[in-house]
Parts: sequence; C-alpha cells; structure tokens
Amino acid sequence: MAANLGTSWLGSKPPHDQELRMVLLGKKGAGKTSVGNIILGREEFRNEGFMCVKKKGEVAGRYLKIVDTPGWDRVEQRPPDPIRQQIIRSVSLCEPGPHAILLVIPVGKFPERERKTVVKHMDFLQDRVWKHTLVLFVCEDELRDTTIEDHIQKSGKALERLLEQCENRYHVLNISSNSRTQVTELLKKIEEIVQENCGDFYIPPVYYELIESKIPRDLREVKVMYEKREEELKQTYKRKTADLEKKLEWEKRGNELRGGLRKRRSSFDLIHPNLGGTRGPEAPAKTAEEEEQMREGGQRVDLEVVRLGYREEAMNVVTHYFKPAIVVISAVVGALIGSIGGASRGVVGSILGIPVGVTVALILAWLVRKEARAARGVPAPLSVHPTTPTTPTSPSPPS
Repeated sequence: MAANLGTSWLGSKPPHDQELRMVLLGKKGAGKTSVGNIILGREEFRNEGFMCVKKKGEVAGRYLKIVDTPGWDRVEQRPPDPIRQQIIRSVSLCEPGPHAILLVIPVGKFPERERKTVVKHMDFLQDRVWKHTLVLFVCEDELRDTTIEDHIQKSGKALERLLEQCENRYHVLNISSNSRTQVTELLKKIEEIVQENCGDFYIPPVYYELIESKIPRDLREVKVMYEKREEELKQTYKRKTADLEKKLEWEKRGNELRGGLRKRRSSFDLIHPNLGGTRGPEAPAKTAEEEEQMREGGQRVDLEVVRLGYREEAMNVVTHYFKPAIVVISAVVGALIGSIGGASRGVVGSILGIPVGVTVALILAWLVRKEARAARGVPAPLSVHPTTPTTPTSPSPPS
C-alpha cells in the first residue's frame, strides 16, 4: 500500500502531470453520478442521459480523471447497442487508458440474474478488464448495524462469484456521509491495483487489437505463456497465504491449550503437592525448555501432549483415592470373612467375627503396603518412638 496519495508507484513524489484515471460502470440508478461528485468533492456530474461524461480534478495530491457512463437496465436479455458503444467509448476517453474500473453496486439484494447482466456488460471490455476492476458498494444507512463482510456473506454465491472475478477487490462508499476519509481510502486501493499490475493501465480494445496485430506470432505466444504463468503464481501465492493464516490460527489455539493445561496442573499441584510426581523448583525451567522446544520445532500443535497431560492428571486423582478405597475394601472383605467364619458358633460368633476379620484384614493390608514400599526403595514412615541422642565425640588432639 502506498504511504500516501502523493506517492507514486516507485516511491517518489509524482510529476505534476501524473493522473489516476478511472471509469464508473453500473446499472441505472446505482449511484455512479453521486460517486463521481463525492470523489471530486463538488457537483461536477449530472445525469447526462446516454452519453459518457469526463471530468477532472485534484484530490489529496492526485490529479484525477473520471468518466461517468450511462447505466444499463437491471435485467436485459440483449444489451442495446448504444449502451455497448458508450461502455467501449468510456475507456477511450481516459487516454491512454484507465487505471481502474469502478463497478458501482448498491448495497442490497444481488440475485444471480443480476450478476449475469453485470458480466455481460463487462465482457464488452474483454476479460482483461477484471484485472483493473474494483467493486464499489454504495450505501446510505444500510450498513449501520452490520459490516460489508457480513453483507457479502449473507448475499449468497452470486455476489461472491462476482468478487472472485475481480480478485476480491472492493470498497464501501457512503453517499450520505461528508467524510473524506472514505475517498482517501478508495484512492489508496486504486493505487494498490496499479501496483499489482506493475504500473500498467487498462488498454482500450481498439488500441489493444492494433497492438496485438503488430506483434509477431512468436512474441504473442510468449506473452500468453507469461500471462498464464503470472496467473498461476498469483493463485499459488493466495493458496500459500491462506495455508499460512490457517497454520497461525492453529498455532494460536495450540498455545492457548498448552497455557490452560499448565494452569490446571499448577492448580492441582498446589492442592495435592504429594501426588503424581513433584513439580517444585524444577517446574519453571522445564516450562521454559518446553516453550523453547516448541519454538525450535516449528511451533507445531501437538494434541497428543494435551491428551497425555489430561491422562496424567486423571492418574494422579485415581492414585490419590485408590489407597483409601483399598483400605475400605479390605475392611469390608475381612468383616465378611470373619462373619462367615464365626457363623459356625452361632449369632454371637458371627458378631464377634466381624471385628476380628476387620483387624486381620487391616494388618494384612499394612504388611503388603510395607513390603511394596520396601521393594520400590521408598523409606518407611518415621517412627514415633523417642531415640537416645548420641553425644558427638570431639576429635582427639594429635599425639
């Protein structure tokens, strides 16, 4: 994007005679005349009937040349010859050719039949015209509670297909607003079109056919190959840009998931510091290391890490409640065994067998846990019995 409207496509201030040339096209009542007056900042255009009108002016450091054209009917099976002739003539009035074709479309419904009508009239200027076309949405208060992007999405496939033909170039102009910022932004977008076309303007069909007839056949073939390759490169660039944006979006979501997982782990460790491994003073260094590895590894979103994290947290919770559950189950089983064993001596024996069975089960559970801790190398809990302190012996003096 150009830094300002007084800057040319080569980055230096333009000569006094440089111009931005544009043609206004659209159906009857689309608001082309109002658009021309708003761009120039004064009442220059009037409804002139079936003739093209050219006006000049200086806006934001640029010398503008604008051609207004007669509009076509909303739906026409066969466009009349006067309209076709004026459309072809309009681009010739912007000698040597317009930098931009502003296709004026009011904000509102845009059915498929209207898209076909627009394409039919644009075809008078050949397919080359779409490289220089910008859709100019005209509104008053229709977009007060929404955006133009929402309007495009709600309008359906017809409007989206039309925007695709001009490589999704569009701008909104509020004809009821006195703001000059919207005009400044429009001129910036026209300069972007010139940049995208490497400074070239649209050559009128009569001149283009004359130039083509003078070019040798071999050069024409090379030119066609160049244009085809240029289009392929543009499509590749758009596709890679879309893939990069999608990758960045997934990367952002992955970072949010990782941050949420670390926060959940920290909260759990504060509540249960002795469960599921320690995350003490080593945690900050480990977190920094993980972040460094994530950046060096291309910042890929590894959903497996997230799943493992949740699995680890679940195992910590299970481990926390497993030991009490084992004790309770052992007591219940011991009570059942003691009750069954004492049943041979009557009701009194069965009742007495319950506490005996519970006691035996708890003793067995304690012995099994002690042996398991010894096998893992975990020290037993400290004994509560007092120990006799040993008096440190002072070193004997050397003899």
